[in-house]
Amino acid sequence: MIQVKSISDEGLKYLNDYDWPGNVRELENFIKRLIVRSKRNIISVELIKENLNQNFEIIDSKNLVSLNINNKSLKEIENEIINYVLKDENHNKKAAAERLDIGRTTLWRKITK
Repeated sequence: MIQVKSISDEGLKYLNDYDWPGNVRELENFIKRLIVRSKRNIISVELIKENLNQNFEIIDSKNLVSLNINNKSLKEIENEIINYVLKDENHNKKAAAERLDIGRTTLWRKITK
């Protein structure tokens, strides 16, 4: 394994300019992932951009939704989707459950955890 010693100046500027939606732990986990994925002893801006752009688009019957999944657990991604659908359905749990193709009791369990 290569020992990463630094981040390129361009990379530092890019990280500094990026609007981090999460907390410091998100940045810390992101840096750890860069260290594991780096093939050089300096983390490049290209590697940073490559790893920051891990977004997924979900198309449902109404909308195209873009989700940023960087450093998020499956539970966090699921919660994001559920909250989006609930909001889009004006918090109508029956409609949201139908749209998510899950039962109302399953939806209730997921939103009360």
